[in-house]
Amino acid sequence: MRTTNARKTAKTATKQRQPSHKATTTPSSPAPAGTITVTSTQAQNTFGDIVDRAARDEVVMITRHAKPRVVMLAYERYRDLVGAEATLLPTLAAAFDAQFARLQTPDVWAKTVAGFRASPTAMSRAALAAAHATARAISRGGSSTRRG
Repeated sequence: MRTTNARKTAKTATKQRQPSHKATTTPSSPAPAGTITVTSTQAQNTFGDIVDRAARDEVVMITRHAKPRVVMLAYERYRDLVGAEATLLPTLAAAFDAQFARLQTPDVWAKTVAGFRASPTAMSRAALAAAHATARAISRGGSSTRRG
């Protein structure tokens, strides 16, 4: 009986000394260059260090079950991102309004109405003519888009 207990103890000790073989997988979407990736358990156990790294303008991505869950970054970088987002929408809205205004001319309106009234044959000819003109412009090194 002693031998059995000794064997069990030896097996248990061997199992305890063996390194864990947990799979360390990469996140489903790779982190951008310069991003530090840690698991949620590592983040929990070394939170102070991770906060310090983020404060030094490093980006820390925290994963859970090998999937990105949270990104920690310096407050200044966050503030810059939020500021950029706030200025982006008015800029895009202004560009849209300007383009819309350029398209609201009587000439554009008349050509739009003519397009809806055109026969399929006329539309086909116009499409082919436009495609050929674009191909010629590209072959000459010009732009394939017109701006007005």
